[in-house]
Amino acid sequence: MASEDLSARREFANRQKRLKSEIIREVTFDGVIDGARSIDILPDARILVRGYAPKDGAPLAAVWSPKADKLETVAPYRSAIAENASSENLSRSFFPWGGGFGCLDYDRVHVISADFGRCLQTYPIRNMDFLAGMEISRQDSFGRTPKPLSAMAVSDDLLLVTLSDSFRVRVGRFFAFLRRTGDCFAWVGAPVELNSPDVMAAWRDRAMGSSWLFIVDAFLGEGKLRTVTNGGQATHFNSGPAYETKLVIDYDIVGAQDNKGNARNERGFWQRFRKPLAPALSLKAVTEVPLGDLTCSRNMSYSVLKLYGLNKTLIYPPDLSAPRGMLPLTPGMNLGPRKHDRVALAFDDETMLVGDKTGFNVCQILWED
Repeated sequence: MASEDLSARREFANRQKRLKSEIIREVTFDGVIDGARSIDILPDARILVRGYAPKDGAPLAAVWSPKADKLETVAPYRSAIAENASSENLSRSFFPWGGGFGCLDYDRVHVISADFGRCLQTYPIRNMDFLAGMEISRQDSFGRTPKPLSAMAVSDDLLLVTLSDSFRVRVGRFFAFLRRTGDCFAWVGAPVELNSPDVMAAWRDRAMGSSWLFIVDAFLGEGKLRTVTNGGQATHFNSGPAYETKLVIDYDIVGAQDNKGNARNERGFWQRFRKPLAPALSLKAVTEVPLGDLTCSRNMSYSVLKLYGLNKTLIYPPDLSAPRGMLPLTPGMNLGPRKHDRVALAFDDETMLVGDKTGFNVCQILWED
């Protein structure tokens, strides 16, 4: 959809098929966890909440189980890695990995138990000079390098990492891969920036000469990456219809390896003698959507756009073509006492989470044929 103002976004949303949802459970944190900053649905249907301890502000993780109907595990997960932690504490990323969790800790990767209580293993990253060798680092007269911001598990042995700019160290600019081989990890392949010619051509009217695009968010599933940007550096200082869209960039992950070093979907005797391919991102599509916050269902079977300034969400098929429908955010259907402009959303098939710093609602989407 082309750039539109608030009224046009409302009109567009109201033309879509209206969907409904209902609240199944209401979960409150009740002083157990404070300032919740993320809510994620795990593969086993449990819900992971990350926030802070009410007493000392230490980072906490908690898991809510549908069977127990309570926050059954609460632990300061950073204490699990305290003995082996990196001194660079600004570059730590906690993420679901296998049956437990991982923590990318600047120059090492920790494996954390499912109860957050133990560090099962710590893997060093053997080639940290990879960051200093990036072109942006070589051109920086102050010797600054990009920093790891977040990580997602492609497989048991491959992580996709978001790297910052060398100057704006809180802003995502590059993607890069970490592969586990034996008792260590290593950066592999080439870092990927969003500013490929096809992407910049789609954004040329709004980038205003900017040389690169921010990584606002990223979602991973089934060998595919979906990332979101709202434009180049200059768009953060502009407003109006020409800037009221977001760009969604889709990639296929190619060359990913299994834990034996064999390329996926390849078989045969001679494969064992081939040098493993370095993973890479292959641009698949560039799509423009209305201004809002985009999220994806856990298995990326659909995407949801929470429209900016409205209590409405649009549910899109995987290819982001015409919306499947519009699901409003209302107290009766999903919000409860929460305000629509203060909630975070998460989805998995027919399950919808609507949460804020005080708790979350587990809702069911009532899909209609």
